[in-house]
Amino acid sequence: MILVNQLLTAASLLSTVSSLLQVAPFVAVYKIVEELLLHAQSPAGIDRELITYWGVAALTALVAALLVDIFQTIYLSFAQPESRLDTTRL
Repeated sequence: MILVNQLLTAASLLSTVSSLLQVAPFVAVYKIVEELLLHAQSPAGIDRELITYWGVAALTALVAALLVDIFQTIYLSFAQPESRLDTTRL
């Protein structure tokens, strides 16, 4: 029972981390649009490195959120063994 509680706690924490990671792309898009709007009059002043940085940050956060979701699902599946189909009675 203790192992089940630990797995459920870990799954809950991973779910929280995944939710936070899924907010990062929205922040990145905001920063990219902000940079583009600041230099709308003179596009030559756009910082391409900054846009690349935020684009890579958004992609990295999405991949990390996906990986965390996978581990969270694995922990949940091990924490709830009684929810599996019992094929011995069929």
